[in-house]
Amino acid sequence: MHRPVIAHLKAGRYCDAIAAARSWLECTSYPQLSPDLAGVVGEERTSLLSLAREVLAMGGPLGGPLWGAPALLHLASANRPEALLMPPQTLPKGVVRAGWLPAGLLDSDMPVGFVCKPDSITVPTDEVTAAVLVLQTVELEAPELADDFFIESMEPIVDERQVLSARVLLPWIEALEATQIMLRGAREAAGEAVPATPNAGAGAGTSRPLFLPDSVASWALAAGRTFAAMAR
Repeated sequence: MHRPVIAHLKAGRYCDAIAAARSWLECTSYPQLSPDLAGVVGEERTSLLSLAREVLAMGGPLGGPLWGAPALLHLASANRPEALLMPPQTLPKGVVRAGWLPAGLLDSDMPVGFVCKPDSITVPTDEVTAAVLVLQTVELEAPELADDFFIESMEPIVDERQVLSARVLLPWIEALEATQIMLRGAREAAGEAVPATPNAGAGAGTSRPLFLPDSVASWALAAGRTFAAMAR
């Protein structure tokens, strides 16, 4: 499915390459991408992934641009097993829609071109978990976020401890990759056994993320380890 994209890119047919990339991503799940791209190397791989990143950021059911803020959370509750994360009622300037995605979404068999449907989600309490807040903007630039923006995006929870780590805005597909790495780093730092997961990011027994730059992946792993110490 990706071969027509490469052919169009080589021929300089950028609009045709975008259309072909959209068709490819609408038929391929995230776990399928790595084996699908196993034989694509060098400049071809770089160009293909760069175009795929742009198509995902600008396309899908919502349109775009679509930004994601990776978040690690630890919500402690004595009386309920999960908490609700809701789309914020007040949006930052330039943001037209927002909602949450679960961190494990990339493990699904849904085509990657259709997985970005942010809404309310529930997350477990009494353990470190992760999610991505997706923001759809009017302009191509990422919006500025206030320090308390994420707390206001969460359901009011009485007598519960909230620990939150998020402020970096990335293209939403990169943000989901970052949450996987952050969560893995937090669990490893807490001494939990973490099974190897394809494309889970930096760490033993895992492959590299497809879209996330190495520098951001390293930051995400360090952030997860730091967060584990904070959440103890």
